[in-house]
Amino acid sequence: MSNHSAPPRRWKLVGWVLLPLVLLIAGGTWFASERNALQLRGGLNDRIGVPQHEFEQRVRSYILEHPEIIAEAINRLEAQRGEQAANEAEAALKAHADEVFHDPSSPVGGNPDGNATVAEFFDYNCPYCRMMAPLMEQAESADPQLQARASAAHHWHARLRDRR
Repeated sequence: MSNHSAPPRRWKLVGWVLLPLVLLIAGGTWFASERNALQLRGGLNDRIGVPQHEFEQRVRSYILEHPEIIAEAINRLEAQRGEQAANEAEAALKAHADEVFHDPSSPVGGNPDGNATVAEFFDYNCPYCRMMAPLMEQAESADPQLQARASAAHHWHARLRDRR
């Protein structure tokens, strides 16, 4: 009785030789392509052998084909600058907290002995500052423990500028 379904012994041997060879070739191909991809991601044109003018032309072409990246970059820059300005303002407020919250020359609204203090920086000529006046009055009447200190914004700009 012959067994036609079983492969001959020599085909098994060829299979065991070919399988590692195929895996070795596939691994080598993957390694070479991954190495090239890593070099490209490095972004150094001397590593990838692209002349500087060609690299600059490619970047220029890409920017012209995708101008939305300029807006994205500007938005990121504005966000970074806004965060930096907020950090600087917070540091300035911390450095001058005693002057802001305990200045005897600042007018005080609400409860002068209140346990919560709001410092309002305003400019008499600013329409937005004038719009805040009714909101400050509402806040003062809503919280009997609120102390509202008012300071002229131009006064603080000048003081901070002179101290730098």
